[in-house]
Amino acid sequence: AARGLDIKGVDLVVQLSPPSRNNSSADTDAYVHRSGRTGRAGAKGVCVMLYSPKQARLVREIEAATKNTFRRIGAPQPVDVVSVSAEEARAQLTTVHDAVLDSFRPSAAAVLADSEGDAEAALARALAVISGYTDKMQPRSLLSASDGFVTARLSAGVDVFNVGFVRGRVRRHLGSEAAEAARDITLTACGQGAVFDLPSRFAAQLRDAADDAGSDAELTVAEELPPLRVSASDYEGGGRGGGGGGGGG
Repeated sequence: AARGLDIKGVDLVVQLSPPSRNNSSADTDAYVHRSGRTGRAGAKGVCVMLYSPKQARLVREIEAATKNTFRRIGAPQPVDVVSVSAEEARAQLTTVHDAVLDSFRPSAAAVLADSEGDAEAALARALAVISGYTDKMQPRSLLSASDGFVTARLSAGVDVFNVGFVRGRVRRHLGSEAAEAARDITLTACGQGAVFDLPSRFAAQLRDAADDAGSDAELTVAEELPPLRVSASDYEGGGRGGGGGGGGG
């Protein structure tokens, strides 16, 4: 938008990446200008900024310069997307005219019979078809948005200085195969942990480890991303992650 342009009724702004000057430093002025298209004249608005783990430094620079506290969220999980689609499909049901119902009653009765009288299961299947989600959902990384991966969180209880420490703890509690498969290892801002991606085949093993990791570490499936610390020595992307997490401003 051109500077000074005031568009009424804008309640959401989505920035596809953190504004920067030649990818070297954050362009705070550009961020303020873009996000300022919403929430004008006392109205409320939301600004969402998408960023990859390597761009987290730019987000922190903008956050500090604007003296705002951003809410960080991971990439939407398939179950979240399906839930929204299901609600949209439910809303569509109210648009069906009563006059057409008789044409569908025989099929509805057959569907109910196929479900052995479980009306809720029959309706859930119908909503799934309407929504276009009929296959088994695959997990998705919170960290990199990669399908088929889960994001693990390590809480070490001691200072973590590099990704080698993290791999060592993963090897100790999950085995060498998991340690080698761990990717996009990113240290947490608190300095005593990390998050990383594992192929979904390790999900059950990771959940078991959450119960008996011992006193030297706590390994869990991440439900949300903690504040992260990203620098050349903190992040191990290796060009494998792809995609990007979501950031809210």
